[in-house]
Amino acid sequence: MFKLKESTPPAAVVIDGQTATIESVCKVARQGRRVDVSPDAARTMEDSRRVLRELVSEGRIIYGVTTGMGGMREFLVPDKVGPVMQSNLLRAVASNVGECFAEDVVRAAMYARLNSLCRGHSAVSIPTFEALRRMLNAGIHPLVPQKGSLGASGDLGPLACIGLALLGEGRVRWRGETLPAEVALQRAGLKPIQLEYKDGLALVNGTSMMAGMAALVVDDLETVSQSADVVAALSVEGLEGRVGPFDERVHLQKPHPGQLATARNIQRLTRGSRMALDDDRLQEVLSRSHSMESAQKSDLLIMDAYSIRCIPQVHGPVKESIAWGRQIVERELNSSNDDPLVLAEHRDCFHNGHFHGQYISLVMDLLAVSSNTLAQMSDRRIDRFMDQNHNAGLPPFLCDRDMGIRLGLMGGQFMTSSVVAENRAQCAPMSIQSITSTEDFQDFVSLGLVSARRTQQVVRDTSYVLAFEAICGAQAAEIRGTDRLSDLGARTYRLVREHVPFLASDACLTPYIEDVSEQIRSRRFAEILNGQ
Repeated sequence: MFKLKESTPPAAVVIDGQTATIESVCKVARQGRRVDVSPDAARTMEDSRRVLRELVSEGRIIYGVTTGMGGMREFLVPDKVGPVMQSNLLRAVASNVGECFAEDVVRAAMYARLNSLCRGHSAVSIPTFEALRRMLNAGIHPLVPQKGSLGASGDLGPLACIGLALLGEGRVRWRGETLPAEVALQRAGLKPIQLEYKDGLALVNGTSMMAGMAALVVDDLETVSQSADVVAALSVEGLEGRVGPFDERVHLQKPHPGQLATARNIQRLTRGSRMALDDDRLQEVLSRSHSMESAQKSDLLIMDAYSIRCIPQVHGPVKESIAWGRQIVERELNSSNDDPLVLAEHRDCFHNGHFHGQYISLVMDLLAVSSNTLAQMSDRRIDRFMDQNHNAGLPPFLCDRDMGIRLGLMGGQFMTSSVVAENRAQCAPMSIQSITSTEDFQDFVSLGLVSARRTQQVVRDTSYVLAFEAICGAQAAEIRGTDRLSDLGARTYRLVREHVPFLASDACLTPYIEDVSEQIRSRRFAEILNGQ
């Protein structure tokens, strides 16, 4: 669970609506950084609000200001009922159910909403914007149930739960306690606010919940993807795989950047190994067996299975999918994604569909598939470790003694097979699951937050599969002799051994898998790849 540090706070993250990144989201969401707003952004917000007031005073009909909202959009209403109508909006759409989001996800959403609003096109009132910023900086995290967002018009329900806390309504987490929002605000030295016209709509009618969560997912998957290369390289050694297929020279002939990067990683991670086979040693052994007189079956495999030989061709497209996902999410974070927008420079108000989350939905669907691709490849390498017919002379199920009495690491494969199968079901795309509502007004919705939520789970489950592969790789290396490992392979082996002993007797694997999975998610494996 996220907790704000009691010590001197680190430097604040300054938002301007233009330069938010995956890293800045993580700093705020997971490191507890404060948020400040740039002076230019503050002036732009003031200009937008001023133009909105002028347009209202001139009698302009503006959705959500002088009209009802959603299914009530055809009703024309006086602007003087704005505060009541905006509060009613939050209460009416706060209908999510189920378990609540983790605090880092809520913080990410609050940061994303602030960054979008400070672009200065949403015409939110400055007191409402500042109240949201102060609540985030105070570490007050509204309880936001996970299920119920359609992803258009934006993440209405989840963002409404955050907005209601500004009014002193609903429940929040603050300093480890679950409290009524009004109590938490009071203890933090803050006061409930009263919304002005357009404020409620500006708070909820956008993609900030899904975009904030998607930023965390991208960051997590980048880490898991880097860790997958490290774990796979240990398996190449543990299975006495061939390193020739990772030669940079051949990958330059199929110039996908992700593939080339992966090949370089595996080549560097296995450099100096006396366990994996290089082409010179392979050719030497095969040449001794080769006869010009008759065909003979070699005692040594000439080529490895695809789960080993094709690591660059499979891990590579995952890297490129993540890179594309990063671009999409960061654009969404730096967008004005609500309706209507007030552009002060044009002194006009524009009705639009920027709240639609299809970009996030599509990219999260892709990243779920990408993550499970890593898990499936890992599971196939695990299967080779388990199978004495395919593991280059290792004992069955990596059980080095008392075979038949013991089961070795057999049980771990039950887990990985189950997780991969479940992930496959989770990878059914949400971006095509639109269902109509609101008198057919919202007739095509993105379900982007559902996609982000499911992808987060797939990424976490992938770390479990990779964790068990790492345990298998370390077990195999110790059976063969760890002195034959490459330098970086030995470092990976030692990292596993910090948490898992050599399994000379059958034991419950769950705590070991959980511990190694945590090392994957906390970047310990990725640090090996990055030379840290």
